[in-house]
Amino acid sequence: MPKELNFTNLCKDLQEQMKSVEKAVDIAVDLVHYSSTTMSFDFFNLRRKTYPVVQELSNMIAEMVGNIYSTVDIVFVAISSITNAAYFRKNGRIESTPFESATSQVLSTLPSQCKATLDMLPRVHQALKSAEVRLLEILSFPSGVPLSLLRVVPKLLLPPHVSQRVETLGHLPLLLPSIGISLDSMARMMHQLCTLVLAVFSALDVPRLREREHSPDYREKLDKLHFILYMTDCALRSVTKYVFENTANAFHATHILGPSKHVWKVHHDEKTYEKT
Repeated sequence: MPKELNFTNLCKDLQEQMKSVEKAVDIAVDLVHYSSTTMSFDFFNLRRKTYPVVQELSNMIAEMVGNIYSTVDIVFVAISSITNAAYFRKNGRIESTPFESATSQVLSTLPSQCKATLDMLPRVHQALKSAEVRLLEILSFPSGVPLSLLRVVPKLLLPPHVSQRVETLGHLPLLLPSIGISLDSMARMMHQLCTLVLAVFSALDVPRLREREHSPDYREKLDKLHFILYMTDCALRSVTKYVFENTANAFHATHILGPSKHVWKVHHDEKTYEKT
């Protein structure tokens, strides 16, 4: 069925965009964290200034992803009630499938939740722009030290925290807008998914569905739909939680620690990936 294929593809594409957001947030948090930290001289540690900015931005991103999760979850709960009913009917534990209540729940709550999520996008983009300006201002070098000169100086000649700041200043103007682009894509896919779901639930013919409940392929198609929704629902919830926790874990580390080899490797790989 074409609609089922579109629905499945939308869910899969949404999951892919979630991975992009998670990866970009992870890199941004690590870049700012380690470029704000020095091996010595507490005076030069900038984390007291950068942490509130990153925390505020992370909260906004997590709230946006959380709203997308809440929107998709409405559909997931409705489909779950129908899927579970199919199992319980087979085992004789219930007499009928709650098509009416599932339809009513979707049609009454999904439009407003979808709109509220889309209305949040301008605030997210403003937060990304504001965070970029504030972080670049905090991490920038004194006016007498041109960034272009530091970029051509070999890393071996620069202290680790200086080299890290140079890399961060080069990445942030590309990285933060890319998060906005991914969130735009997620919101667009969510809206397309809502439009499709609302059209399907609005046109449901309950008497006909009750007749088809006993057909061999009914349960198979329903299980397939439920599974892709379950995977999307779990992924959204996981990313929302990750954005919150990753920020806190990174910035609550011991402030005198320098960049680890793992972090440098992640940044190097990302830089290579962007160039190719």
